[in-house]
Amino acid sequence: MMQKQYRDIENSISQIVELLEEKKDEPEYKGLYKGITTLLSPLIKDVDILFLGINSGSGAWIEKNPTGETNFTPLRMLGQDEYFFNHNDWFKENTSRGSWGEGKENKGYEWYQRDKPINNIFPARMIDLLYLIAQKEYPDVSVTNSSAPSWAEDIQKRIMYTNLYPIITDNTEKLKKVFTQLSKEESLKEIWDTSKKRVSKWDIQKYFVENTHKLVNLVQPKVIVCLGIQAYNDFTYTNCSKKTKIFETTYNGIPIIGFDRRGNWSGLLPELSDKICNYMKK
Repeated sequence: MMQKQYRDIENSISQIVELLEEKKDEPEYKGLYKGITTLLSPLIKDVDILFLGINSGSGAWIEKNPTGETNFTPLRMLGQDEYFFNHNDWFKENTSRGSWGEGKENKGYEWYQRDKPINNIFPARMIDLLYLIAQKEYPDVSVTNSSAPSWAEDIQKRIMYTNLYPIITDNTEKLKKVFTQLSKEESLKEIWDTSKKRVSKWDIQKYFVENTHKLVNLVQPKVIVCLGIQAYNDFTYTNCSKKTKIFETTYNGIPIIGFDRRGNWSGLLPELSDKICNYMKK
């Protein structure tokens, strides 16, 4: 039942996806649009924590186009690619830990081998955050860097991860350019909820954000964690100051935590884990 309800949310972007796929090799989208990723983890009712990012980077596109000379765009959606509805990529070998690049021995490591070189700083820090949460949720469990902790399977059933915007791009600046181009598409004007003659970039963003609101209403998390200032501001329709490192509000009675990801944000993790765990207990 819940999967069908989520499919209805996904179906609301099908016309957008069809246009992007049709025009992906045309000048206005080529090099900008690199596919679609909706959910990045299993769909879980009454989940403890829902992590919300902005959009996926181009890693999935690079996997399909290793030479960069083709343009096979991944469509990670229900009915298209079931893997990402059953797994969270943070726990995939070599996602957070690994040694790659010129002059290095290419070697991937498991997520729990936290004494190994970092391959991708974002999932590595998210794993660090989960370890801090687990210290409070599973206080009697000892951990090592040689094997997955006993709470690993359980904690994956208590978290979800997705993005506000399902469009894959190299970076957020290119995502904004895709939004701007979508606002000019005559064939899509009927789906944006606006009576204005001129569709704005925010009209496009709001359409996707409202879909995320529908997801939140469907899964009813205990707490929402927005991964960065833009994710927080866009989801909550606010304009939080960048001078603040951690900020909080609510959505339909659900607590929301956001934090500043600029620079080295590892120092925020202990406070974040405390706040998250406090809301999980309520």
